[in-house]
Amino acid sequence: MTVVAMAALLVIGTWIPITTGAEDSRRIGDLFAMRDGDVLLAFQDFTFGAEGWSHGQTSDRLSGIGPALGPFNDEAVRHSFELPVNADAVQLEFNVHMIGDWGNADTLTVSLGELGVVTLTASGATHDAHAPDASAMVAQDGIRVAVQRRVITPQRSETALPDTTRTFVSHIVRIAVTDPAESVVLRLVADIDGAGAWMLDNLTVVALSLDGGR
Repeated sequence: MTVVAMAALLVIGTWIPITTGAEDSRRIGDLFAMRDGDVLLAFQDFTFGAEGWSHGQTSDRLSGIGPALGPFNDEAVRHSFELPVNADAVQLEFNVHMIGDWGNADTLTVSLGELGVVTLTASGATHDAHAPDASAMVAQDGIRVAVQRRVITPQRSETALPDTTRTFVSHIVRIAVTDPAESVVLRLVADIDGAGAWMLDNLTVVALSLDGGR
């Protein structure tokens, strides 16, 4: 099985879609199935580096998570994805891990190009997975955002490893865009006063052809 085929299977098995109004036939319960005409543009868990990112450093300081992009403080980090000509929609999913000291006013903004689509914070996060206040998300036709976050505390044996982080806030971010432009630029930048940092992991980007590529 090729790497691309394995990645496609992972997308099918883990993707929880945000409907863009025309993909109900893709649903199998809570799962999402790729079909003819869809294109897997990216599947990065950063085991083999960070190709295409404006800042490409990776680290395995998150216990039990493995390598991830970062850590970063207040520098802007971006990646551009060229879309196929028949793309009717694009879906992006990734994890953002907030580590270190994040104050109540510290934020991380996720943008598509110059448009901020969601603002993430560590404030109020608990060990139970939950969605932040929906007011932090952009209200714009053609873009749908879903976020789930929780506090993660590694096992005691894992925190004994050198240079690892003991507790962090993890977000799952899902973005769906209908009628996208020829490319999509994912941009993340934090506004942090303290000693906080952030990392990105498990990026998946899929271009969707709603007519099956015809």
